[in-house]
Amino acid sequence: MIYINAIGLFFIGLLLAQFRIFDFFMISRGFVAQLFLLIGYSFKEYESKKYKINRWGVLIFAGLYFCVGVISLLLYPSYSLDVHLNYYYNYIICFLMIISGNFLLFCVSSRANVRLHILEFIGKHSLIFYIWSGYASFIFTKILTITGITENVNYQLIGLIETVGACIILSVAAVTLNWIKQKLTR
Repeated sequence: MIYINAIGLFFIGLLLAQFRIFDFFMISRGFVAQLFLLIGYSFKEYESKKYKINRWGVLIFAGLYFCVGVISLLLYPSYSLDVHLNYYYNYIICFLMIISGNFLLFCVSSRANVRLHILEFIGKHSLIFYIWSGYASFIFTKILTITGITENVNYQLIGLIETVGACIILSVAAVTLNWIKQKLTR
């Protein structure tokens, strides 16, 4: 039943995004994300049963991601995928990139014997990051615009600065909300 619900919410989210309904509240994004959350959940369930992905799995996902990325660059050189705005220039290519990229990330991280505390922190607070990311990016973009930093600058660099800034803002928000929760539960 969970699979049917996730797929249904995914299509409802795409429909809402198409007509720009509830964009400000990010409801359409949340609905679309249900399919990706389900895929991640299914993958983790698969791995928890001790079916580890071997190096061939890593190579397959890396190759698929690379090939789809090259196809995307060749067919859509001036377009960009934006999951947060529900902008997919080609559904098949975009979803293949998202799914293969996430599987590749899961495969590599599950094989690495290194614990990345920042990723664990973001994972534990993913709801805060997801819900507030649009607002943090909006605030950070406004700050960059007011200061004039965005003029005549490489947009990839601005995107990187915005991402790091949003992560800092959201991390402070997550720590603050955890502190408030601890105070209220005492």
